[in-house]
Amino acid sequence: MAFGFSRGSYTINPSTQATNAQTRTPNTARLSVASGVVNRSQDVLNDQSQPETPSSTSKLRSTATQKKVLKQFKKKLVSENTVDETTISLINQATSPIHIKSLITNSQKQGVIPSIKVLHSTLERYAELNQVRLAHYLYNSIPHEHRDSICKNIMVQVLHTENKIQETIDMFFSIPSHERSTRSKNTMIKIYSGKMEINNALMIFQSIPERERLISSYNLMIDALAFNDRSDDAIRLFEQNAIHKKNNFTINLMIRIYAKSGYLKTAEDWYKNLSTSQTDEETKKTMQLAYHKHFKEQQVTIL
Repeated sequence: MAFGFSRGSYTINPSTQATNAQTRTPNTARLSVASGVVNRSQDVLNDQSQPETPSSTSKLRSTATQKKVLKQFKKKLVSENTVDETTISLINQATSPIHIKSLITNSQKQGVIPSIKVLHSTLERYAELNQVRLAHYLYNSIPHEHRDSICKNIMVQVLHTENKIQETIDMFFSIPSHERSTRSKNTMIKIYSGKMEINNALMIFQSIPERERLISSYNLMIDALAFNDRSDDAIRLFEQNAIHKKNNFTINLMIRIYAKSGYLKTAEDWYKNLSTSQTDEETKKTMQLAYHKHFKEQQVTIL
C-alpha cells in the first residue's frame, strides 16, 4: 500500500490511487471475530462505493481481467488451508471495491470463512485504492479487541490521506511503539515537519532502526530539516547516511539544498550527473537563480 506525502512541490511515494467519487447505501452487516478468525455475513462488503448496476447487465460489465481472476479464484478454492494465500494474492490484484467484494462473496459461497489475514489485505487494498469510506467502514466493523496493530498502521495512512491530523496522531500513538510500521513513522515525520515540530520529527526518525529506514524515510527527514531552516543538518544527514540510500528525488532535493545554502560547486557537480529527464523543474529554476546570484556577486567583487 502506498500513500502520498507532499509539501509544496515535493512529493513522496508516487503510488497510483483510484480517485472515483462514488456513493453507496450502508448496510447493517457486522463482523464478528472468534478464535482469531473473521466471520463475515454474506453482505458484509455490500458497503460498496459504486452504485449497483441492474442485475441483468452487471455480469456483462465485468472486465476480462476480473473474469479471469474470478475463474482462477474459484479453481483454487480447494481447502481452508490454501484459501487465505490465494484470496490475499487476488485481493492485492483487485482493481475496484466491486472486484474485492466478488472475491469475498465467492469464497463465502464455497463455505470458506475469511481469516484475519484476508481482512488485513482487504483493508490495505481499500487504502491503496483511496477508498477511505470503505476502509473506515471495514475498520469500524471490527470489534475493539481485534483491532490489531496491522489494522491501525493502515488506518494511520487512511486518516492522513483525509488530512485528519490529530486523529492520525492519536491512531499512531495507540499502536505499541515496537509495532509501529516504518510507513506510519514516515507519516508522522511529515506531520511534525508541517507543524514545525522538527525535534519530534527527528525523534520519530531516530526510532526507525537503520536497517528498516527506507529511501522515503531519508527523503522526508532531509526535506523536513531543510523546510525548518536546518539545511546544514539536512546536508549532514545526506552525506553521512542517505548518500547510500538515494533516488532521483533525493538528488534533486539535495541539489536545491546545496544551491540555496551557498554550496554551488557541490550542487553543480550533482546537477551535471543528472539527465534532463531526471531533473525536475524546481531544481532547474533553483540552479538558474543560484547561477544568477553567483554572477551578480562576481560582478560586485570585480567592481
